Amino acid sequence: MRFTDEHRSSYQLRDFDTGPTAVAAGFTVTHQGRCGSCSTLRDLAIYLSTPDLTSPARECARKAGLKRKKQCFQKRIGFTAYCAESWAYNALNTRRECLGACLADYGFFNLLFGRYPGPNVDESGQLRPCLQCDENRSGAGFKYSAGRTRRNSGLQSAIKRPGSEIFTVDHSAYFQ
Repeated sequence: MRFTDEHRSSYQLRDFDTGPTAVAAGFTVTHQGRCGSCSTLRDLAIYLSTPDLTSPARECARKAGLKRKKQCFQKRIGFTAYCAESWAYNALNTRRECLGACLADYGFFNLLFGRYPGPNVDESGQLRPCLQCDENRSGAGFKYSAGRTRRNSGLQSAIKRPGSEIFTVDHSAYFQ
């Protein structure tokens, strides 16, 4: 990311092979990997200000149809339109690919009424089966579409992850 005006209100996004290459070109690294639909600073601000996206994302994922899911991700959470669309497609794919695992994990009535009892990870750090299915079946597609994720932006989430999975990023550079 590189600001393109003196007021620091407009900026340019660009992919680089390495962080040092980005810095040498006058850019600031805001996340690891390629840019995508969630690479905007507005979407980063949502990630920074909302430590627990799991709960509101589950609420939006329960909405019927892509359009309602996307609207929820925009209005309820505040994502940009393109980022909200990536989240909505991720929710659709997870439902298609992981419904059986999630029913077995949480139970029919809990899913029906939007209840997700218990921790997201067990004592050994393993994800619940439903979340692991989402990670396995939808994770790569979401990362490709979104570009920015919490982990590749250096942010911990409500789902605790090992520090080795969190990319180191200094976000103070664009909040001066």
